[in-house]
Amino acid sequence: PCTAGIIPYKLQHRTLGNIILHDFAGHSEYYSSHSAVIENLLQGSGGVFLIVVNILEKQPVKQLHQWLTVVTNEAHKALNQCHVIVIVSHVDEISNPVERRRRKEEIQEIIVRERCDSVFLDCRKLGGSGMDSFFNKLSSACESIRSTSGRNLSLYCHMMYGLLEERKENILTLSDVMSAGKENDDYNLSDKREDVLDVLHSLHSTGLISVLKSEDNKVWVVVNKGILLTEVDGTLFAPETFKEHVDIASNTGIVSVSGLIDSSLNMILTC
Repeated sequence: PCTAGIIPYKLQHRTLGNIILHDFAGHSEYYSSHSAVIENLLQGSGGVFLIVVNILEKQPVKQLHQWLTVVTNEAHKALNQCHVIVIVSHVDEISNPVERRRRKEEIQEIIVRERCDSVFLDCRKLGGSGMDSFFNKLSSACESIRSTSGRNLSLYCHMMYGLLEERKENILTLSDVMSAGKENDDYNLSDKREDVLDVLHSLHSTGLISVLKSEDNKVWVVVNKGILLTEVDGTLFAPETFKEHVDIASNTGIVSVSGLIDSSLNMILTC
């Protein structure tokens, strides 16, 4: 099945450490929403972008160029260092050596021009050709991000995240968070709005949660990012071929109230 929207994963790896992986849908209908999400994710920290290109696709060069445009535009705006690694898969399935070399050179030309790291993978088996090179590049990029971020989460951040996890709610307001802190004696958290916001923004910079501000200055804390990135974004912008697609407003993200009611999206947005 195709990825709808963005699926966040929390991963613990013995080499890469603790990372938050965001699996972005590759369809062009999601480009506009992906740009906004990437910009938000990069507000507090750098990132490592992995762009996977299937060399057997009809237009792999075009797809790579489109995604590199999205990623590099946002990476250039970021305050922190970012890394881009292009992964070219299924190279092993091209039996003709001349054709294989031609396709690789076409993609390599873009990679060199954009100054990205790259790896060409043999996908016939786990640990195939190129995997060691890929993990070395990824590990180096992750370590570079950590060494330059200067971020060291305080005890208050750990306590705040524990409190949010304990509440088992998908989305909270800032008032909800502050009330929860006062009601729970297990967490010694500040009762000052500015202090709580600082802690929440620190957690936001790690990718563990999202902190959003509405036009009326109301602060929302998204604990379950899957609700926002997969169920909402994934549905609003889903291509017609996706089972998640709802005929509401093309891929603009502009939805009428009646459209929400008719499509039952209202339940998703208010959960």
